[in-house]
Amino acid sequence: MRRRSITLSFRRSFVRGPLGAASHRNHGEWGGGGSRTVMALSSEPLSERSVQLAVLLAFASGVLVGWQANRVRRRYLDWRKRRLQDQLAATQKKLDLS
Repeated sequence: MRRRSITLSFRRSFVRGPLGAASHRNHGEWGGGGSRTVMALSSEPLSERSVQLAVLLAFASGVLVGWQANRVRRRYLDWRKRRLQDQLAATQKKLDLS
């Protein structure tokens, strides 16, 4: 039952074109240069396994991107800390000399 509702809610945003093919209401939204893009929809509902695989893939890619972003952030913070410590050391050296 759940798979059927997913398919029906997806189909609601489409209308039938002149040849019976499904096309989007805004004809230029997905096509380039005002060309009309026709998208064929399958009458089969999505299988539970493919939905689970898609969710797992989305989660795994989110974890990977978050991990990489945190690594970049840490490297930046370490660089900034090192730079500020060097500036402090240079300023203290100037104060000691004066």
